[in-house]
Amino acid sequence: MPKHLWSLFWVLVLASPWAANGQDATAEPAAAAQEAASEEKATSNDGAAASNDATAADDALELADDFAAIKAAIQSYVAAFNAKDVKKLVSHWSPDGVYVLRSTGDRLVGHEAMTEEFSAILSGDQVPTLAVVTESIEFISPNVALERGSATVTRSDLVEETTYQVVYVKRDGAWLVDRVSEDEKVTPVSNYEHLKELEWLVGDWVD
Repeated sequence: MPKHLWSLFWVLVLASPWAANGQDATAEPAAAAQEAASEEKATSNDGAAASNDATAADDALELADDFAAIKAAIQSYVAAFNAKDVKKLVSHWSPDGVYVLRSTGDRLVGHEAMTEEFSAILSGDQVPTLAVVTESIEFISPNVALERGSATVTRSDLVEETTYQVVYVKRDGAWLVDRVSEDEKVTPVSNYEHLKELEWLVGDWVD
């Protein structure tokens, strides 16, 4: 290169803002590119966090709706039982639902067996009434839930109390009873009952 062109080249370089700052001519564009990439990454992370928050909020809302739907199903079931509405009662069960009879351990499976059993229970002069207390509802998966509670069946002067577990499945947007099992409710014995046999010892003793 001719000498006068080399002189012109260095004049241009030395006059550039990068040279004036004592920096490499490629340093500022590289830094700018790195900064832009960092900003883009931060924006992407913010977007992902916002998306995760929105998903969590949607899940919480759906869970609340499912909880309310199961509570409503429980109330409807009890109302159908006490109204002796066998058809509506059976409609709360899944088509292949299982009811384990506490007295015998036998299993009733499906709507036909349920209809026969409930028709027998809810007919006659001494038709029982049902009351339940839900103690907990646990979601095993998005479409399966477990209810634990206690039930009181009253027939004339006879009152029977049990604890129960109900498995619900969600099908076509509706929560249906899929399995029910019961146990006799155990009432803790009081200290008085333990000591009742010694009651005759209470009194004044004479030497």
